[in-house]
Amino acid sequence: MRTILSLVLCGLMAVALHAANLSPTACPADQTAQSYETQFPSAGLACANGILNFSNFNFQVYQLSGAGPILSASDVDLTPIGAPDQTGATGFDVTGLNNSQISVEPGQDITYVVDWFFVIDAGPIASGASLGMDPPAGDISITQYYCLDSNFQDGPIYNGSAPSCTTSITGAPAAVQTLSVTTDIPDDLSDTVVFNPPAKDFGNVMTVIQLTGGEGGAHLDTVNADAQIEIAPEPDTFLLAGGALLVFALGRKFAGLRS
Repeated sequence: MRTILSLVLCGLMAVALHAANLSPTACPADQTAQSYETQFPSAGLACANGILNFSNFNFQVYQLSGAGPILSASDVDLTPIGAPDQTGATGFDVTGLNNSQISVEPGQDITYVVDWFFVIDAGPIASGASLGMDPPAGDISITQYYCLDSNFQDGPIYNGSAPSCTTSITGAPAAVQTLSVTTDIPDDLSDTVVFNPPAKDFGNVMTVIQLTGGEGGAHLDTVNADAQIEIAPEPDTFLLAGGALLVFALGRKFAGLRS
């Protein structure tokens, strides 16, 4: 009886934590930002990675100076971090085309901006995020901005300063939550944040990559950007579990009366 009860409870938990809200399309590996923009332009046309749906991808070049090649959305690859149904770190690696470097020439300064939108499958919450770059050379700064259960005030447009968030879906003020890494601190090329408050429904993410080419230029191989998902069952889960306990208790009672 205990074994059966445990299996039923596990099944109920699994149903609650993995509701059938995920897109049937998995986020593809090694696809350009342009491809992601075209294939997944809205929440209704999203791709799934882990237990998140991703959409509304956008790539822009904010500011540049000096001479040298400039990457477009078709020159940058996105590769999902994590695996289907994974409830841990899910997000994207950002690299140059075919895993090449993102770089600038000596004297060339460029800011690239990549942003996307995610929706959480019913059940868990997004409790935090991490950011890193590997391996860099030259003067590079990467900043990632999150508006959780809210949107960027001016949409996915970066204007050189930190964006602000709209009021959250609960009606409460929402502050932008930020991670940052820079080669100015070469011994610590990663950052983490515990979201306060966490994302319960959705989030908007903006990743700003600034490369300042000195005498030797600047380059990096990969930007690692992911969100940590904390398992937090909704109240319905516990109601289902309580119902299962009641059913089994009644079953055992009636079985005792019949014996």
